[in-house]
Amino acid sequence: MPYLFKSFNQLTRDAIGKDCLEGKLKEEVTAIIQIIDRELFAMQSQTQAEFYIQKVELAIANYEFSIKNDLQSNDSIARAKNLQYCLSSLDTIRHHLETTYSVYRDGTRPVSLKTRLQVSKDIKVKEERLEALLDKNKITRKLKGVILHPIQNITSTSNGEVSQQRVEYLTIFIDELIQFLESLQQVEEQQLLQYLYVLNFNNIALLCYICEHYKNLKGEIDDERSLLDHLYHSKNQLNSIPQSTRRPYNVDMNDLKVQVQTWIQEEIVNVKKAIKKNAKEKSEGNGTKLKFNYSVEVVSGFFRLLHDAGVINTGANQTVRWITQNISSKNQPSISQQSIQRKFFEKHSNKEPLKDIVIHLLNHLNRK
Repeated sequence: MPYLFKSFNQLTRDAIGKDCLEGKLKEEVTAIIQIIDRELFAMQSQTQAEFYIQKVELAIANYEFSIKNDLQSNDSIARAKNLQYCLSSLDTIRHHLETTYSVYRDGTRPVSLKTRLQVSKDIKVKEERLEALLDKNKITRKLKGVILHPIQNITSTSNGEVSQQRVEYLTIFIDELIQFLESLQQVEEQQLLQYLYVLNFNNIALLCYICEHYKNLKGEIDDERSLLDHLYHSKNQLNSIPQSTRRPYNVDMNDLKVQVQTWIQEEIVNVKKAIKKNAKEKSEGNGTKLKFNYSVEVVSGFFRLLHDAGVINTGANQTVRWITQNISSKNQPSISQQSIQRKFFEKHSNKEPLKDIVIHLLNHLNRK
């Protein structure tokens, strides 16, 4: 919109003294705002008004970009101050659009610095209150960081632009989260996570946190069927949470509940494939298992001895799976993994059978 900013554009290029420029810019900003008000008042529809505001904001963004480029290539301190006055004047116009015509604005556009500073004062106090509540409930440092980081992006004006939608979401988010934490005497992490689903806090960092928590648990559960049971339980818990009707934190991503549901379903498919593969390998190996002339307890203890002595250089859980798939005992052609696992990890009080095996092997070796 060249006609609207023609005089303003000229002022940004003229070499005028600071005091003179400041006065002229104030006059020009007032004139531009009056033209905007007059032209919007004459609009016949909301669509026209939205398109008009969009063009004005685009023009402001273009002038800001041009002025910032001039600032980077400028060596004069006086000139740099004048350019900063110009940026501040554009911010004043954007602030007027936000406060007077917010209904016509595109919510994805950044808010003015003035609006951000006003919001920051209020949010900063609430941020400290929220952090104290998270600490009181012993919420992990990592999850606390996931929750507080987007709020800190608003309160710190050095962290780039923030959209109107993001400001509106986080303003409501922090109020409702404080109210939730204060309504209960003690809040467990799982309760907090469920409430974040309700608030539709679809921050990618939160999704990563949930996935990482599962991966840590996955490392502790070696039995695929137990892992599958856990996934189905998590899926049922998630399905019991009502679908959020809230505007999401990130409008460009699916709701948090949908994202996690999709991810859990993918994991269920992967675990089912692993179970099927293991069952096939177990079936194929049934006819070629090594038969030990000892009980399950002795077989498990013998392999535990080999593992602890460093003769077997694989992990304990991997060793247990191998025994299950490849070894049969004196009385059991097929040994369950749970049975092997329990006897492998428990402390054996009767070590005589193991000593007998070792002595028998030594005697056999000496006869060679």
